[in-house]
Amino acid sequence: VGYGAAPYALPEGTTLAGWGARPRRKRLPAFGGFGLVGRHAQRWMAQADADGRPRLPLFRSERDDDRDEGPLGALGARALVLRPEGQVAPFVIVRLDLVTSDADLHAAILLRAEMRGVRQETLLVAATHTHSGPGGYSANEASALFGTDHPFEAAKAAIVDAAAQAIERAFQAAVPARLAIARARDRDPATGKPLLARNRRSAEDAIDDRVYALCFDERDSGTPIAVVLNHAVHPYLFRRRHMGFTRDLAGGLEEALGSRVGAPVLFVNGAQGDISTQPADGGPAERIATLSARFADVVAPAITEARKTPSRTLRMAAARAERVMATPRAVLPFAGSREGVVEAVERPLTEVALAGTIADVLAAPANVVLWSLAIPEVRIGFTFEGDLGAVVNLEPKMGNPPLAFGAWVFDTDTGRYALFAEPGEAMQAMGRAWRAAAAERGIEDALVLGLTNGSCAYLTPTADYAQAGYEYDSTFFGRGTGDDATASLELALDAALDLLR
Repeated sequence: VGYGAAPYALPEGTTLAGWGARPRRKRLPAFGGFGLVGRHAQRWMAQADADGRPRLPLFRSERDDDRDEGPLGALGARALVLRPEGQVAPFVIVRLDLVTSDADLHAAILLRAEMRGVRQETLLVAATHTHSGPGGYSANEASALFGTDHPFEAAKAAIVDAAAQAIERAFQAAVPARLAIARARDRDPATGKPLLARNRRSAEDAIDDRVYALCFDERDSGTPIAVVLNHAVHPYLFRRRHMGFTRDLAGGLEEALGSRVGAPVLFVNGAQGDISTQPADGGPAERIATLSARFADVVAPAITEARKTPSRTLRMAAARAERVMATPRAVLPFAGSREGVVEAVERPLTEVALAGTIADVLAAPANVVLWSLAIPEVRIGFTFEGDLGAVVNLEPKMGNPPLAFGAWVFDTDTGRYALFAEPGEAMQAMGRAWRAAAAERGIEDALVLGLTNGSCAYLTPTADYAQAGYEYDSTFFGRGTGDDATASLELALDAALDLLR
């Protein structure tokens, strides 16, 4: 096992990604980038100037007086390499200071790592979800519009270079190792209240409080190599008014825990769709320091204890399942239910009852305006039951490529564990369901790695799809999104388990 790290060497003019509103937001294309005029406007704005930068960025660049190198350090890549004995593909985890991962980014990093024998299913590229990372790395028009800005090849190259350097350094540093699995709870031992995570959609302490740490040490000496820390939390405390790059809470957690356990830490996020952070006094930097220290006080002793009984043998298997989801669309219910709005917009004219026909006629003026502006992606609809809203077809903006779901299985002399890799921001209920599916297959513990190997916004349980809220509005593949994601992860897990039989 080996660990490596490398900072980003970002080019001048790289913009901030993560917050889509002002003051981070600099401008929008015509009609918000939608419709014939909007699409052409966005693509014209994205064209490179003589220096290779987008002609008109959508977001602002870093500002000198908001730079935050400090204790959080520079943004970059951290990599962990697991090299099994024999002619077996190495397993690699790369964690990046980015707001989200990207399938093309995964492909570019894989291209650089293939010379070391890394395969598509044995490479996990996970974003920490900092909202103060660089943009420009995604070619997806929807992602660019909402939070990552126009493609900027030099910025993407800097991120890929850092990842490749970190991986190579990890290969060079690899030594015989042993593994310990540490488990902790995100709870104050005195009060039982969460220390770090807070549920922003229901009861504050209704969280999946399981914290996992994969602790890799040198086999004979026990010298720490690295720790992979997995917990579900939205790790942003610097808000959109902050105009500097920062690792944010993820960096604080890595530094606080790393100083306690004597090893570099890679923070990989979990099913954090509805999980925010606990309040703390002071500005963002002070809050990060306070929350990180409290969290490390609980997790560090668990790591120390786990290291006393490490695993000395490890068999691994990896599998990947790809799925083309339903047509991506944003459903915006102004009143009533999400599914009522979808029904109002998409019901076939030949099957419409009298009330539906009247509703369509009354909604026609608004839709005629949209059509006359060449914005066919947006439709307005309502029902006499009180449903009113819009449906935005996102396929022209984001396409509908297959999403990748992965599973790694660790079979050790002390137990069997799994890592689930999924490309979205899953609600905590999804994480619980995936862990339950793993338990049914004899998996002792399952770690969920969100925002990994791709980007697909939110993943919500099928049963909860009708609920109101930003996360549900940003579930772009319809009611069956949660079931499709679960089926894909179970398929990958079963394939990985078959490889171990």
